Amino acid sequence: GLANGMLLRPLGNVVYFMPPYVITEAEIAHMTRVAWEGIQLAVSD
Repeated sequence: GLANGMLLRPLGNVVYFMPPYVITEAEIAHMTRVAWEGIQLAVSD
């Protein structure tokens, strides 16, 4: 995540998001895309 401009924090079975209070739809799409790619990478091992 961090290499893609995101800091995602795993907390047990939860991925914790802390977006800014003001966020665009494009930033939300980027955040979810990076999270999804990170989850896919984690479960593929």
